[in-house]
Amino acid sequence: VSSRHLVFVFRSAPYTGSNAQEGLAALLATAVFAPRISVIFLGDGVFQMLAQQHLTSGKSQLKMLQALSLYDVEEVYFQVSALAARNLSPADIGIPSTGLTETAIAQLLRTADQILSF
Repeated sequence: VSSRHLVFVFRSAPYTGSNAQEGLAALLATAVFAPRISVIFLGDGVFQMLAQQHLTSGKSQLKMLQALSLYDVEEVYFQVSALAARNLSPADIGIPSTGLTETAIAQLLRTADQILSF
């Protein structure tokens, strides 16, 4: 078993294409085998975390994210400035997560053995 640290970075809003959905599928598949995974939502990616999502078709991305704890993915973060820039607050988020500043995000990314961006 590898001791690698994988970081998944999500920058895409949900339901605007397949990028966010494919990234979540890859995250869940990888989580079965990887001992340490961190997930960071940057920019429009913070919209994936919102408790109130208006799903028109397909799978609910929020429900997929809520399953992360079942896969032992506990390191879930969001960019504080991205939330503020979109007039959102941590109370709008529907999954357990921690806000990070740009400096803290950079520090976390430096610890990664591999970064996967969606």
